[in-house]
Amino acid sequence: MLRRLRWKSLTTIIVVVGLAITAIAIQKIDTPGINFQRGTDHALGLELGLDLAGGTHLVYQAGDETFEPTSAQMEGLIDNITRRVDSLGVAEPSIQKLGDDRLVIQLPGIEDVEEAKELIGATAQLEIIERLCFDAACAENVAESYRDVKTGLTGANMARAFAGQDQLTNEPVLLFELKSGDARAFAILTQRIFETNTVPDENGGLTPDQMAFVLDGRVLVSAGVSSPILAGNGQIRGRDFTPEGVRRLAIQVESGRLPIEIHELSSTFVNASLGAESFENALLAGLVGLVLVVFFMAAYYRLSGVVAAVALVCYIAIVLAIFKLVPITLTLAGLAGFVLSLGMAVDANILIFERMKEELRIGRNLQFAMQIGFNRAWTSIRDGNISTVIIALVLFFFGSGTANSAVTGFAVALLVGVLTSMFTAIFISKNLLAIVGRTGLQRFPSMFSPEGRYTSAGSTAERDA
Repeated sequence: MLRRLRWKSLTTIIVVVGLAITAIAIQKIDTPGINFQRGTDHALGLELGLDLAGGTHLVYQAGDETFEPTSAQMEGLIDNITRRVDSLGVAEPSIQKLGDDRLVIQLPGIEDVEEAKELIGATAQLEIIERLCFDAACAENVAESYRDVKTGLTGANMARAFAGQDQLTNEPVLLFELKSGDARAFAILTQRIFETNTVPDENGGLTPDQMAFVLDGRVLVSAGVSSPILAGNGQIRGRDFTPEGVRRLAIQVESGRLPIEIHELSSTFVNASLGAESFENALLAGLVGLVLVVFFMAAYYRLSGVVAAVALVCYIAIVLAIFKLVPITLTLAGLAGFVLSLGMAVDANILIFERMKEELRIGRNLQFAMQIGFNRAWTSIRDGNISTVIIALVLFFFGSGTANSAVTGFAVALLVGVLTSMFTAIFISKNLLAIVGRTGLQRFPSMFSPEGRYTSAGSTAERDA
């Protein structure tokens, strides 16, 4: 039974590592029913941060001395800038709030600083648009069936917008209110749109128009008018509305209603060649370190060290696959976190092998020494890794609230690496070593440890000189 479980474990290891290698090798799967794409043109398909890929670093001040934006307005501003950055084709931008009124924007791969500043620095303005229906496809809410006409009403004509609930159905709705002086113009607009729901056109059919809130040329929400809005306050409901979705919609409308001007404080361009050189140096250092570690493990711990080296290669493949699939942006600090977790993975194996040596020294047979070694080492491995995970989480949550992306990158890479190292040390190393130990090699325990030999009865023998 035990033997069957070990071979099942080996099959699991092969499948997991095989999937990891496949994920690293394949960037895109495009087949009927499947549209999957991860990775970039960089080495191993990883998403590289600004310090490795090069790009643009911008710092902006929101508002001024006379106007301090609220937290909701800053959230709406970040959302608007994110949509603008998406149009630049940035794979993994970083847009973070610094303090209460500053933004730090990192755009990997963007070399045209002026284009980025022109796009990001534009003040968002909300517009109220009348959408004229001229096609029967309007009944299916097809966007191409409408022609948008400006009404002259903008976010400046609105008093407020907020998320709420319908008093009858308790469904989430977007509530809005026009300024008192603009209620009449809005009433005329909604009356005209409402009549298209009831008055046939020249062909005898209905072509219902819509009203839309548009921000930065993007339609935030579009809806028909079920009754004229005469008092200047109304609500918009939708079948797909959720409480969180309506809350974000209200923030977007508010950010356009009260547009926040942003002022550039600094701009920096990081040369891609410098980032590439840093990445190559980091890879070279990691490769050299890996070779030296594998050589030491194999030389000192013999066959156990070889098994640990195989587990280490499996660990690297799994971590890189996670980085690519999530995806996780890899920074220079993230590379440092990855190397640190690599050392912890090696350390876990060393703890296990040292416990095995102790058991072999007192005359345990190989199988028993392996089992006891793993059991006694587990407590130290668990406590050490849990403490590191806690530190990584603290760094992540505190670092994500600042503009220090290096701290966040280090924390994420360290967290993923530590969790993966626990898996490889406890599952992969343990099962591979147990399988190897059940072969004919178990008759030569000196191949698994630098400790002395023992007889088949389990009695101790002196170490070889």
